[in-house]
Amino acid sequence: MSASVWRVSHRYGSLHGEVDWISRDSVGFAFPISASGLPIRSLHGSWDVLIDPSDVVVLSPPGYSRPVNKMEAFDTYQTPLASRYASKEMAHLFSSANRFFTWRKLWLNLAIAEKELGLPISDEAIEQMKANLHLDEKQFEIAAAEEKKRRHDVMAHVHTFGQVAPAAAGIIHLGATSCYVTDNADLIFIREALSLLIKKLAVVIDRFSKFAEQYRELPTLGFTHFQPAQLTTVGKRATLWVQELLWDLRNLKRARDDIGFRGVKGTTGTQASFLALFDGDHDKVEALDKRVTELCGFSYAYPVTSQTYSRKIDIDALAPLASFGTRSVLLYADQQN
Repeated sequence: MSASVWRVSHRYGSLHGEVDWISRDSVGFAFPISASGLPIRSLHGSWDVLIDPSDVVVLSPPGYSRPVNKMEAFDTYQTPLASRYASKEMAHLFSSANRFFTWRKLWLNLAIAEKELGLPISDEAIEQMKANLHLDEKQFEIAAAEEKKRRHDVMAHVHTFGQVAPAAAGIIHLGATSCYVTDNADLIFIREALSLLIKKLAVVIDRFSKFAEQYRELPTLGFTHFQPAQLTTVGKRATLWVQELLWDLRNLKRARDDIGFRGVKGTTGTQASFLALFDGDHDKVEALDKRVTELCGFSYAYPVTSQTYSRKIDIDALAPLASFGTRSVLLYADQQN
């Protein structure tokens, strides 16, 4: 292909350069730059663009007038695995926009529960938090600047939230540790991701069930040890796929339903900070943990944690996913034979 001029735009202006080829998939696609001075590369050319880590660049050809929406960079989880393979729902679930919205929702639920149990939190603080759960482009820029200054992602977002909810600035994250938002949010995402997968797998099972019924009498040669054995039917072979996918569905549901909430456990899991807030009233601390768990949509919280939830929970979620992945590969191989 002949060289063409493309424009690299960011908030400090535009740079121009010639490249041999850029995929059409890149047109108008916004993405964050993770390191200062990272070159923007095409297949056969590059620009050495010096920009801040918080900048967003957009590739566009000459005359392309699509409005630049920098929020696109935050609304979708950024990885080649997401852009190539993930559904829009799954990519958004793990996006920065949804992650920090979830953090704010967790802070809101903590404040609501603390207020219900007697801590001096104003109605105005609660209302301002409710009204500012979603971040806009400017707030992402503020958070990036705060993190650069504070070297702490959670504290950066505490201060960013406080700027749009000033009445709540002094009580956001009150008594909590970073893992109150990071780990509880991850548990929410894992549970929701499994729910998305379960819905899609149910559709696949339904379609294969219909396929098995449709071809229940169509003969095909069965193999054992990669050698021709006896006749079977295409429908019969499909029932094997359906049976194992049903087991995968069961295992994924079990993993999803077993996920609990880390809850309100404090810095090392002792709840000491919350015990101090409630003047040593252990019953109120227990009530706080239970109430926040309910507000976040979980039926129970793990009774004991350290600062983090146990990583055994990650393994419990990964194991049925690995099993499902294995069945998917074997299903594809079976259809090729």
